[in-house]
Amino acid sequence: MNKSIKASLAAFVASVALVIACTTPAMAYEQVEDTVSYGHGYNDAQYLVIHETANPGASAYNHTLLWSRDDTYAVHYVMELDGSVVYHTVPDWALCWHVGNGNYATVGIELAHATNWEDFSAQWDQAVAWAGDYLNSRGWGIDRLLSHNDCTWIWGGSDHTDPTGYFAEYGRSWDEFKTAVNAYLGGGYTPSGAGDTSGTNWHPEYNQSDVAITYAASTDPSGSWWLPEMVDHTDTGGSGDTFAGNGYDPIRWLAIDMPGWYRVRTEASGWLDPVYGYNKGDLMYGCAGDGSPITAVRCYYETQDPNRTGWLVAEYNVNGLPYMHDLTDTGGSWDDYAGNGSRVTTFGLQAA
Repeated sequence: MNKSIKASLAAFVASVALVIACTTPAMAYEQVEDTVSYGHGYNDAQYLVIHETANPGASAYNHTLLWSRDDTYAVHYVMELDGSVVYHTVPDWALCWHVGNGNYATVGIELAHATNWEDFSAQWDQAVAWAGDYLNSRGWGIDRLLSHNDCTWIWGGSDHTDPTGYFAEYGRSWDEFKTAVNAYLGGGYTPSGAGDTSGTNWHPEYNQSDVAITYAASTDPSGSWWLPEMVDHTDTGGSGDTFAGNGYDPIRWLAIDMPGWYRVRTEASGWLDPVYGYNKGDLMYGCAGDGSPITAVRCYYETQDPNRTGWLVAEYNVNGLPYMHDLTDTGGSWDDYAGNGSRVTTFGLQAA
């Protein structure tokens, strides 16, 4: 890096620190300078974009390690699961490949995907504060705050909708986040209670008899036809099978109707984004897969029924391997997914 760029960067960092110190009182997050890449050219950033990593449970620090080895999808900042640390991984003047055709006009932060309410509620408050502080530091207003979904509509070149689905897991919305940041900018934001689980209804407990999870598998690369639906371990087609799949053809598409999310790893694309819906006719958002054989599955059960307390997990397995309880392997392999690398030919699931 030449001296002028280094000087400009140092001046910018100093100005950020000064403005943050003189504006709305900062929250508890710590910002750590941890440059892992100098990007793919220069940007002319006019907007701040909020992302989520779509990698449930993976820490922000682990993302910095990943990006240091391969910066293809590195983003300027990444926030820890509980919001405690923000890693500054790419200089703000550098261009990152994160929102398609709008890369030249944006700086982005990834929110690590929390898997429990305590972390999420803490991260929410810190993300609101960090976004407000960042906008202040550059003299930007709330009109300069975008979601990745906004960028998809504004510039194109991307089909991502985050962090909409991530926020929805916990009963929050992008509009609520933007409203909270605007309140923070005006000095009127009241933290929701970072890490406070009291009064929340995340993961309520169900009686086993009340829960029936529907799921289906397709071995057709085009996803045009599906095997009969399963309800828990019961085949609605009357075959007597206790799993989805036929035991010999690889499953290429998987659809699950449950409160929570699921994702698959495929031979063609690796891990795909989490899916929150159930629609066998919608291969983009209603089911998981890309038409190539599935080699692993992750599921996470959640709900927001206000009439009950506690929680259950998704109990699932593939190819007769040990059951997973959400992201915990009961077989002791320490994996957070079902599968051993082989093509998945059977899949079973119920709430437990």
